[in-house]
Amino acid sequence: MMRQVWQNLCYSLRALRKNPVFTAVAVLSLALSIGANTAIFTLINALLLRDLPVPHPERLVERSVVRQDHKIPFSYPMFRELERGQRVFSGLIGWGGGIPNVEVKGTLFQNQVLTVTSNYYSELGVTPSLAG
Repeated sequence: MMRQVWQNLCYSLRALRKNPVFTAVAVLSLALSIGANTAIFTLINALLLRDLPVPHPERLVERSVVRQDHKIPFSYPMFRELERGQRVFSGLIGWGGGIPNVEVKGTLFQNQVLTVTSNYYSELGVTPSLAG
């Protein structure tokens, strides 16, 4: 059995050596495939598979209003009413975002801004940091 495997391996290497164009295409195809799979897995792992970097991520729950298959954000007064009347959760946090235009020294910038409630970081058990 080992002799047959060795013969097959030697035959394959001879065939690849005789046809360098085919060998180059095969190696490049494998390299591209492995690279693409690695990149896709890295992205999926970062976005979907890895837990959030907070204590007890399994205890987080998202509440939203769904109408005709679209999530509708709570208004701030509605959020405060939900927070006042709820007895199930240890706390509620709220956030909202947008991409406003900001002018600094005559230059217009667009950046994503996230507004959060005052208990956002304490309920998540994390410390805010300044991102540069």
